[in-house]
Amino acid sequence: AAEEGPPPRFGLIPLGTGNDLARSLGLWDPRIASSDRALLRCLEAVLHGPEIRLDLFELEGVGPFCNYAGVGLDGRVLADFAALAASAAGPVLARSRTAKFAAYGLLLARRLAYRLPRDLRVSTPDRKHAEARGRVRAVVACNTRTYAGGFVLDPEARLDDGLFTLVRVRGTGDILRILLGRLRPMGFLLRGLDRERTGTCAWSAPPGPLPLQRDGEAEPAGLPTSGTVTRAGSVAAAAGEKPVAAAPAFLV
Repeated sequence: AAEEGPPPRFGLIPLGTGNDLARSLGLWDPRIASSDRALLRCLEAVLHGPEIRLDLFELEGVGPFCNYAGVGLDGRVLADFAALAASAAGPVLARSRTAKFAAYGLLLARRLAYRLPRDLRVSTPDRKHAEARGRVRAVVACNTRTYAGGFVLDPEARLDDGLFTLVRVRGTGDILRILLGRLRPMGFLLRGLDRERTGTCAWSAPPGPLPLQRDGEAEPAGLPTSGTVTRAGSVAAAAGEKPVAAAPAFLV
């Protein structure tokens, strides 16, 4: 429907935990939840600021996403976090963004040994047999510049070019690249990631659910045994004055 006539316009008030889409749209300000002035500035941009065409992608058998979708380690950590949030620790996590990030960090450390099965295959038109060598921790299709609350996967990513960045996270070295790459002087480390810009990919997976996340939320049913990621359309997204600028690394 987004391709039939002018796309609908939407505005985003970044009150979530990661706010990666807001960062890419130039709407992210960490003071929004606590400062009336920052919130009013965001509302002004949403109501009267420029807009960009935001691509939407379809994860076959699951649904659409606009930020990112990932199978493997990140899906496992998010499933663990959902279980933690449903426990007695839930009220503490709900009140504190710092507590949420601390919980994510501890859960990531706990799951560092996770590996996807060897017979998972993720291919693109340019790399039809890319998954034949070695096991990976995660495969992420990312439309935004930042991921998981401000970690940069591709500083050149665009929201409106019909492409996403496919990243294969292969080992602890890749995880360190992503963590340290958040610091501006260490951004050169990201060049070591196995990544490519593409408009589509296809996967085949062994039977049994593989941990999956879509736009930062765990998908309980996991990854279907086969399918594709393709562009599904677009919407017009309200943006700040500099939507292409990545948020400074210290704005966490």
